[in-house]
Formats: sequence, C-alpha cells, structure tokens
Amino acid sequence: FLSEAADNKISLINKQWIPQITANGQASYQSDVTSLNIKIPGLDLPAPLSKDQYKYYLEANQLVFDGLLTSAQKKSAKANAQVEIQKTEVELYKLKERVMQIYFAALLFKEQLVLTDLILKDLNELDNKTEASYKAGVVLENQVLQVKAEIITAEQRKEELRSEAQKWISQLCILTGIPISPDIQLEMPQMPLMAGSVKRPEFALFDSQQALSSVAFSLNKKQAIPKILLFGQLGYANP
Repeated sequence: FLSEAADNKISLINKQWIPQITANGQASYQSDVTSLNIKIPGLDLPAPLSKDQYKYYLEANQLVFDGLLTSAQKKSAKANAQVEIQKTEVELYKLKERVMQIYFAALLFKEQLVLTDLILKDLNELDNKTEASYKAGVVLENQVLQVKAEIITAEQRKEELRSEAQKWISQLCILTGIPISPDIQLEMPQMPLMAGSVKRPEFALFDSQQALSSVAFSLNKKQAIPKILLFGQLGYANP
C-alpha cells in the first residue's frame, strides 16, 4: 500500500511537465455606449462601439527547466515511503517479539503443569502405599497426613499454573486473532540457526531517516533555483 501511494505521488509530480492550458472568457452588454453624433467634412469618424462586448482566449504554460526540482521531489517521495515502510517493519517486529514472549510464557506454565501432574501421580502412589503401611501398623498416622498435605499443596499449585497458562493463552488469542483452546498442547518451536548478526529493523529505519534528511536538504536547495517556463496566449475580443 505504501509503495503504491509513493508511485501515485510520483505520477502527480511528473504531471508538472505536462503543458497547462486554460480557457477564459468574458462577455457583457452595455445599455449605452459613447458615440459622436456629428459630421466633420473630410474626416471619417469611427463607427459607434458595439453594445455587445466579449473576449475569449486560451493560455498555455510549459515548464522548460525546473532546476532538477522534479527529480528531487521524486526522490523525496521515495525516501518518505521507505521511512514509512521501515516504521511498519519496526512495529511488526515488536508485535512478533511480544507474541513470542507470550507464547513462551504460556509454554513455560504448560510445562510446569506437566511436571506437577507427574508429581501428583507419584504422591498419589505414595499415598496408597502409606495408607496400606499405616493399616499394617508399619508407619504412623502423621506420615499419612503429611503425604496428603503434600497432595493438597500440589493440587493448589496445579490450579495456579492452569490459571496462569490460560491467562497467557488468552493474550495470545487477542494478539493473533486466532481462537486457541486453553487445553492446547504447546510445543517448543524450532529456532533457525542464525548466520552472523541479525540486523534489527530499527537500524534500517535509522538509515532510511538519514537518507530522507539528505534528500530534504537537497530538495530545499533545488527549490531556490530559478525556473524557466514558456507562456503563450491566443484569443479573440470585441472590441
């Protein structure tokens, strides 16, 4: 969209070289006109002026030399478009960063949920063994109660983790616009191998802004250069 807007602006700039032709006209009717109602021997007096008076004419203007202003204006349009494109890239990069941060937060709580389920499974098995040992008189009741307290703590922790995971998944839905089930199984994404350093879009934005400043300076200089135009007029009038 931004590139298309820049192309449209450049197209308008190029139209400055198209000859500008305007048509003008004016007509009037005089209720009375000045006349000489006398005769002078040997002298032909002009005929009375017509009560109808009109004039029609065409004007044409053609730009011949603009001091390279058009070229500077087109460069400015392209530079402005490039700055806007880079601004969009920066915002998209920030959005992607935020999505990844939220995704990994949700993934972290999901992984902790899996770990807590494993702990609960072990605690429940231990609880069954401890109950049997207690009935057999091998362990004290206090040991049974201690295992049950650990199970309660683990279950509370599981609910907290589930709530946190759902909160981050909800934020992920809002940012991406994609409906995601709270029970979805998240996977660790494969991170691509980076060759060399990654250039962030902020650097490209800075470069494009520097280029725009240089183009703007050149444009201001071109605007001070005198322009040459051809002008012509053709018309007909009465009187």
